[in-house]
Amino acid sequence: PESDEHNVIEEILNASDHYKVLSVAESVDCAQLRRAYLTKSVKVHPDKCSDPRATEAFQRVAEAWTVLSNEETRAEYDARGKQDAADNNSKRYTPPPPPSFQDALFAFAAATSMMRGGGSAAGSMAQTMFWAEKLVNQRPEATKTEKTVNAAMALGAGLRAVAVGARFMGLKNASVVADRTATLAQTAGVGAMVADAAKDNPAVKQMLEKGGERAKEISGSINRSMKEARASRLGGTPR
Repeated sequence: PESDEHNVIEEILNASDHYKVLSVAESVDCAQLRRAYLTKSVKVHPDKCSDPRATEAFQRVAEAWTVLSNEETRAEYDARGKQDAADNNSKRYTPPPPPSFQDALFAFAAATSMMRGGGSAAGSMAQTMFWAEKLVNQRPEATKTEKTVNAAMALGAGLRAVAVGARFMGLKNASVVADRTATLAQTAGVGAMVADAAKDNPAVKQMLEKGGERAKEISGSINRSMKEARASRLGGTPR
């Protein structure tokens, strides 16, 4: 309903800080933050919301997400409030410039891909993801690069699952490698989306392909180590 859209936009545009924009607590973790960001973005996305202020609200939500989803900028942002309260003469926090509409669209598409790469959603989040993917795909900016991004996110999600298994088996080093490689794979996927790299930049495409091959090698090595460790504990031979 239009009244609900109006209320959400009023809440976003009148919020006094980034946490209130996303309706989250200051202790929120990254996964919860991403869900909150996507939920708010879907509600005010200008391709879905008819309110004339939708674009402004969409960009405001993207600004909050951009600052809070990065550990360094979030820490600096949090410190700003404490510094200002303790000493008005302290060095002032300099916020990054607000995102353009195109930047906001990219942030939304990237967060949607990362959420998809993390596994299936349930309940109200499943509805949010349905709309998020629909809104991303219907934009003319959506290209075949999306396939590259999806592959990178899926690879990253798979490696994170392997990392959990490695930790369970007591293989700390293997777990760390898997986690780091997952981050690299998903970062490469986002990079591909930024510049339509798979189509326009052969060098980046080659980097993504090599990174994927390396990630698969590491994943296979971890799986073999896990099987060997399991067999050792059970007194058998790895299969």
